[in-house]
Amino acid sequence: MFKTLVGSVIAATLVSTSALATEFPKKFQGVWTGSAETCDLYKRGRSLKASDHQWVKIAAKEVTGTTQGRIIGPSRPGAIEITDSSQDISVEFSLDRNGSLLYETLSGARAGLTYFRCQ
Repeated sequence: MFKTLVGSVIAATLVSTSALATEFPKKFQGVWTGSAETCDLYKRGRSLKASDHQWVKIAAKEVTGTTQGRIIGPSRPGAIEITDSSQDISVEFSLDRNGSLLYETLSGARAGLTYFRCQ
C-alpha cells in the first residue's frame, strides 16, 4: 500500500513537472506588438486583426495573433520553439537581454519579426 502511494505521488510529480516544462516562461508571456500604435489600439480594447497589425499574445501554452500555435519546447538556451498552426511551420521566439524585445524567426531563417512588450 505504501509503495503504491509513494509511486502515485512520484508519478503525479513527474507528470506535473513535464507539463510545466512545456510552458512558456513568464518572461515570454504577455502581449507583444510591432508598433506603439498597435499597442495603443490593444490597450483601448480595439480588436486587432493579424492581417492589419503585427502582434502576438503569448499565454502559458499557446500563441495567438500574427503567429498562432502551440509550444514545442526550448530550441536553444533562451529561445522557445512553437508550431505555427496557420502555416504548418516551426517558429522560434527569443528575447533580448532586457526582456523588452521579442524576436520571432522562422526555423532556418536569418531574420524575422521584432515585437515590443505592450504594457
